[in-house]
Amino acid sequence: MLPLYTEKARPKAPGHGFTSKFRMWAIFSCIIGTFLLLQFMSFELLGFGVTSDRYNTEFGGDSAEIHVQVADGADHDGKDFARLVEAPVDRDDSPNTEDHIDAPLMARGANPSQAAAFRIAQNTSSFSCFDGSKIIPWSAVNDDYCDCPEDGSDEPGTAACQRGHFFCPHEVVPEASVLPSYNVNDNFCDCCDGADEWAIGSVQCPNTCSERQQAYQEMQKTFSIGRSLRAEYASQGKHARESLEGALQAPWGQDDAFFPLHNKCFLERFGEYDYNLCFFKSVDQLSVKSKTERNALGTTWTWNATMRAGVFSEGKQCHAGPKRSTAVVFECGTEDKLVAVAEKQKCVYEARFLTPAACWT
Repeated sequence: MLPLYTEKARPKAPGHGFTSKFRMWAIFSCIIGTFLLLQFMSFELLGFGVTSDRYNTEFGGDSAEIHVQVADGADHDGKDFARLVEAPVDRDDSPNTEDHIDAPLMARGANPSQAAAFRIAQNTSSFSCFDGSKIIPWSAVNDDYCDCPEDGSDEPGTAACQRGHFFCPHEVVPEASVLPSYNVNDNFCDCCDGADEWAIGSVQCPNTCSERQQAYQEMQKTFSIGRSLRAEYASQGKHARESLEGALQAPWGQDDAFFPLHNKCFLERFGEYDYNLCFFKSVDQLSVKSKTERNALGTTWTWNATMRAGVFSEGKQCHAGPKRSTAVVFECGTEDKLVAVAEKQKCVYEARFLTPAACWT
């Protein structure tokens, strides 16, 4: 019978204990180093630190080169978030791209309030419709196909979803920063920098952000002054109504702020006619060429339901048409002024009138 093989114990070489300890220390160091490297990579992928790279990605079916600059991890308000919305690297010198800012990869057209949801979707490679109806791959976001029809959340940068919305990243007028999705690539410039017309071959939009900002600031200034004047107008109306001893039918509008216009007439020339508007009695049209030609465009005033506009009706009968009428649209201004009258359809006119009384809060 063959004996079982038994390996004899080898004598320990000099220094054997030191070598084993060194090996264990080296293995432990490699494990720790690998762990730290993985942590560092995760740290950057989550959006901290500063780095840059170039990626090719698809938005709305159009392959676009994106310059990515990872965010600093800080919270950003709406204004700063403009730097965090993706922007195509300039492919030419067209006005659509000349003022875009390099920024982290992000769904085109996404609203700043939705930033967290889109970042999670990027990191997990899956996107959940905001209404919770469906989960789709990240690659299906902005692919020009509506996967989330109820809220359009998966297509913020295309016109695929009827209920979607596009956010203009550099818009200076808050009321104009969010557009219905059907305005995207419709060959009409809505965003001040043309961000909504991003498709190749789309209309070339001039950058009007500076002009819009200036106009918006002027409008804000007008409203500030106008609101103060409106308070004075309303105060005059209140005292006047009190003196009427219960005559509550005086047509002075909301808060009686239109009282200072009562019985005042405003004469302005537009084209071949002079228009004489007398609150709240009548509006007349006088021919410049023929001093005898005079048409009553309305003799009875009626406020609309909001008490912010009204109509002069019961004007002169039109030939083969209705009696003439004139709708008056009030706009905020720092003075009382008739600024436009136009015939919108046969014998139906519209007048635009500036007044502090229309500077509603």
